[in-house]
Amino acid sequence: MTAVQKDTVEPIGLADDRYQRCQNRRLEKEEEITVLYFAKSAELAETRREVLTVPRQLTSRQLWLEIVSHHPSLRVIEQNLVLAVGEQYVSLGDEELLLEPGQEVALVPPLSGG
Repeated sequence: MTAVQKDTVEPIGLADDRYQRCQNRRLEKEEEITVLYFAKSAELAETRREVLTVPRQLTSRQLWLEIVSHHPSLRVIEQNLVLAVGEQYVSLGDEELLLEPGQEVALVPPLSGG
């Protein structure tokens, strides 16, 4: 009598989950970015420029939290701040970003004056 071998094919849902985890690991790579601080943000961070290592793929809110983890004093301008990523304005929120090595991220606080 010979043994009957069962199919070892994974259900589609499990294969999709495994693929997604693999993709996430690939995208979780970290990149060095250059953060530029202007006006009030430069004053609060006590620097005009620095290089930070952050996850390659994250939301604009997560990027902000990465920056704030280095400079907690920046929290006071969060409500009035806009990020410029690769010279494009990005609001703080759920917008997905895919950062490139050496990409510039600018913190653009509101400007006063007339």
